[in-house]
Amino acid sequence: FNDAYLNKRTFQSRFADTISNLPVGEVYGPYYENGAYKLTKVIDRKKLPDSVQCRHILVRTQDRGKDIATDTAAQMKLDSALAEIKSGVKFDSVVAKYSEDEGSNKKGGEYWFTLLNRPSISKEFGDFIFEGKPGETKVVKVKNDNYAGYHYIEILQQKGTGPSEQIGTISKNLVP
Repeated sequence: FNDAYLNKRTFQSRFADTISNLPVGEVYGPYYENGAYKLTKVIDRKKLPDSVQCRHILVRTQDRGKDIATDTAAQMKLDSALAEIKSGVKFDSVVAKYSEDEGSNKKGGEYWFTLLNRPSISKEFGDFIFEGKPGETKVVKVKNDNYAGYHYIEILQQKGTGPSEQIGTISKNLVP
């Protein structure tokens, strides 16, 4: 089971239209596709964007399981960054000074995420950027296998908003 939400563009099945039109809780199948018999259930449906542009500042409390800062120290550092943003300092300058995300520092803290990327980012981060609205900001606490810390996130834009389904599929390969 993959808890990702799929839309008609990202759901790779010749039965995508039929399945996406089912009511929540309904099951489609059995059907044969890609060498397997399948049953697919629509678990949930939401209106979600196909892609999101956001920017963020990350202050870590843990890195690969090792404590590097207390929650209080991390929150104070993030508060200092937010104070600079509110005083008019450019976001990319604040990112360069405070953020501990090497991947986005060179891009001013900006990322584009697609709906298919959502399961690979932290739940708190993904929930906010895909279910929030452009212009909204939030501080979220995150803990995963690689790090723990605080993100200040701003949603810049969302594209392709439409119905998306969370589905579960049971698949049994047909082999001789």
